[in-house]
Amino acid sequence: MRAAKVGFSTGAFYLNVNRDALNPLTGRWTQATNLTGPVDREVQVLSFLDHSNIPIASYTSYAMHPVQSYLSGYTSADWPGAMSTWVEAAFSTPLNKHVALLAQQASGDVNPLLRRTGTNTLASMASIPITGFEMAPEAIEEPIRDGYIPIVRPDVRYTRQLFQEITALGTMLGDEVIRVMSSTTDWNSNPRIWGGQMNATCPGRKRLDSAREGVSGQYALPVPDIKILTSVIGLGDVVVSGVAAEIFTRIGFRIKDETPMRNKTMIVTLANGKATSGYVGDELSVNQTCFQMLGSSLLPGSCAEVEISSSIASLVSQFQSS
Repeated sequence: MRAAKVGFSTGAFYLNVNRDALNPLTGRWTQATNLTGPVDREVQVLSFLDHSNIPIASYTSYAMHPVQSYLSGYTSADWPGAMSTWVEAAFSTPLNKHVALLAQQASGDVNPLLRRTGTNTLASMASIPITGFEMAPEAIEEPIRDGYIPIVRPDVRYTRQLFQEITALGTMLGDEVIRVMSSTTDWNSNPRIWGGQMNATCPGRKRLDSAREGVSGQYALPVPDIKILTSVIGLGDVVVSGVAAEIFTRIGFRIKDETPMRNKTMIVTLANGKATSGYVGDELSVNQTCFQMLGSSLLPGSCAEVEISSSIASLVSQFQSS
């Protein structure tokens, strides 16, 4: 245990992208790169230094799924592991072991922009010709994901490229984290610490089919309301807001816009358990027949977006007035 001070600052990283798009051949929703879809590229970093200005720990939130090695047969910490390794190596010494953690920001509809090496790895498992050009991942992932093709050892050439890219991606994000930490100037050595949580409650539905995407789903009503736990930890003039689900980008934007501490609110998803909602889409996305919305247990509408944002805003207000 060491006395510490805390600071918060933000940067940006431009290697994430919206992952829900219309297939140009079928006109149906699918999982693919959508360069015009909403995406939040803000990197939020909470830093902890001891009173000799030695970095003890860092907590970063960024909106991107760690899916580069998805279905490859390898257990991997993916790019978050590479990022943590890079940041920890920068600050660790024989007398100081730095701990660098990462959480996902609002990324229910966000993937890495660069998926070529992971897709090539899967293609090698399915004996699909690899040209070197980028290929659409969904058509290659689907037969492996659904068990039509067994998971076998991929070609080591493409596996090596995959993990080289994972390391590069995490390293670049790690350097942005270090840059943000280096430029943080507002430190608090005696922050008031506060915590609170409440449920965002919305109507639910029960799914009756198992279609992946591109078609209308079948559902039953009525069912019990869905509860999504929201939380706030206050640290002086900074708050860490949590949602126990994977929320879409626009909900994250709304939280940042409506919180009373606009420039001092960190967003962390998949926090404090797992809601039964599944993915939580924003009002403009809930009728998309992408896999996240088809599988959601929430009744389509604006309820979840409004309730999640307003509950976090309410908790922040309670922290400010306590």
